[in-house]
Amino acid sequence: MAQAVLRVRPSDSLRPSGPLIPAGTVVPTSQWSFAKCPNGPPGTPSTTDICLAGGFQNDQVYEIVY
Repeated sequence: MAQAVLRVRPSDSLRPSGPLIPAGTVVPTSQWSFAKCPNGPPGTPSTTDICLAGGFQNDQVYEIVY
């Protein structure tokens, strides 16, 4: 199975005259997983949910590459 990577970066929209959007920072695999975790990590393995230590922030963009 291929290794998935989760990246996070500040939220921003690409504009024709704007600067390039940064690639983002790789979140260590120890801090996220494919799991359902309503009460925090480690959670229950899932094929439809993502568990992130500390939770998701509204002003960030999250990108999974696999």
